[in-house]
Amino acid sequence: MDPQAAIAAVSGSQLEAVAWSAWSSSDPIAALNAAVEQNPEQLNAVASGIGEFHPNWLMEHFDDIPDESKPAALQGLAKWDDVEDAEKVLTFLTDHGFGIPSKMLMLLTNRDPWAAYAWVMENGKSGSNGMYTDAFRTFAQTLQELDPGLIERFAKLAPPGQMKNRLDDAVFSNLLKSDPEAALKQSMATTAPITRTQRVAQVVQELVHENPDLAFTTVEELLEKNPNALQKGILIKTENSSMSFENPASDAISTMISSLVTADPARLMNTLPEVLDSDFYSSSLYQASSQWARSDLDGYLDWIDNQVDSMVKPQQTHIAIQSLLSTGRYEEAATRSLNSNGSSKKNSNLMNVIMRWSRSSPEAAETWLKNSDLPQDQVQLQLKLIKQLHP
Repeated sequence: MDPQAAIAAVSGSQLEAVAWSAWSSSDPIAALNAAVEQNPEQLNAVASGIGEFHPNWLMEHFDDIPDESKPAALQGLAKWDDVEDAEKVLTFLTDHGFGIPSKMLMLLTNRDPWAAYAWVMENGKSGSNGMYTDAFRTFAQTLQELDPGLIERFAKLAPPGQMKNRLDDAVFSNLLKSDPEAALKQSMATTAPITRTQRVAQVVQELVHENPDLAFTTVEELLEKNPNALQKGILIKTENSSMSFENPASDAISTMISSLVTADPARLMNTLPEVLDSDFYSSSLYQASSQWARSDLDGYLDWIDNQVDSMVKPQQTHIAIQSLLSTGRYEEAATRSLNSNGSSKKNSNLMNVIMRWSRSSPEAAETWLKNSDLPQDQVQLQLKLIKQLHP
């Protein structure tokens, strides 16, 4: 079939780029020359097709591709995960700033783990365009499924650094599958605080379904070692400033907290520390509170009402009020706002409740205000605001 006739038949339609790409698959040189001379708008389609269907030709003649279409050519080159020489293609892509396609790295790892290890150690930090930047994780996870015994050899071989961390994580995951009791002991004995938290969270995630009591006991022991262990943000203070960053274990922490709330929210709330050394409320406590309030608001409210002199009661009350508002329980939200103690935002919280309530039922909000124990000047102020919003 005449490729130019096929292109003419679909000219101006969405299929035109497909036709140019198809031409490049059968005759890359002719398609490239025709696009340069006749239709530069289709250069990207041609370049992508050449990369996809003629990887060796592209790598040998990459300089012949117009600069503006080279990214498309690299995109086509990275598309397939069954290339003949995965290591050569990976090196070419990273040398040209493209990044590391995970499927291609998985292919190399499955074919030749030792070659993949050497390649990742040299090029693992080259990923930059978002396709896949954590080559260390890809290698470790692929090897974990391929040969658990071999991954232990690599873990012992790797020097300290990101690769060793990923391999150690994979070895631990295998241990957790084969011997949960040994994994629990190893996780608690880990000296690095962040790694200990991450691994304990993995173990607890497995325990909580079959042995919830042991899961909670494990969390309690972790917090005895470090009350800040489950804080998802890390704060570093200096004499004149402070900076914060995300805890690398935050994803594992969040997953564990979610499972523990499902198992026994009250026990978890009583286990988590109220105020940390950083003087911030616990992010894990906030997650647990919010999740409980969404799933069982009345149970959460009962728990709050039974807290005496709790340092986090203002925070819990705020979550409760917002949850009541979101479910249309305005009168309860207003009453809790009025009766909350120790909150510096008590008045503004109550005003927010009244304003939200007045959008749904201004008459009911007015009646509640008039019968409340608020000072009359505040009652009149809020009644005035309601009238302004709903004349």
